[in-house]
Amino acid sequence: IYGRDITEQKKSEEQIKQLALLASANENGVLFTDAKGRIFYANDGYLKLTGYNFQDIKGRSPVDLGRSYLTDNNDIKEMTEAFFSGKSFNIEIIHSRKDGSWFWSRCKGQPNFNEKGQVIHYFGTVEDVTHEKERETQLNVLSSIAAENTNGVVISNKDGKIEWVNKSFERISGYSLDELRNTKHGKI
Repeated sequence: IYGRDITEQKKSEEQIKQLALLASANENGVLFTDAKGRIFYANDGYLKLTGYNFQDIKGRSPVDLGRSYLTDNNDIKEMTEAFFSGKSFNIEIIHSRKDGSWFWSRCKGQPNFNEKGQVIHYFGTVEDVTHEKERETQLNVLSSIAAENTNGVVISNKDGKIEWVNKSFERISGYSLDELRNTKHGKI
């Protein structure tokens, strides 16, 4: 007769079921992988973001699925080194879709350990941050143009809160960008 204690395995499975129930309502992508990086759970948010169905991705690596010709290999290396050393990661990376298109993503991974300190699986999230990255790029272009302007220039968001001022504005007003950021124009 052969027997083994599977209490830890059953407890881990129950925790995953509870987390999967919470993850199913999340619009961001949520993944669970085994310790070798093979997907065994993905929520609808991940499937919608990437265009895959679960059968396409089950048992595959999120890195292999998400990598595109635009993805920075140094970012992939940073993420996989953290994963295989049992560490958390939080990285912004270009993520591929099934149809070959791509989006900017914020990928976070968190290892789950057993009582012996061994990684038993990974919990990960994938958030589409394309609009943030586009806005950041636009702000960088505008600020580089406005930086050289001798007149004071203020860039605000839709709520009227200051996001950026040029050096001329700092000199004229006596306030630094750090002092003004996220304040409204009327508060100056």
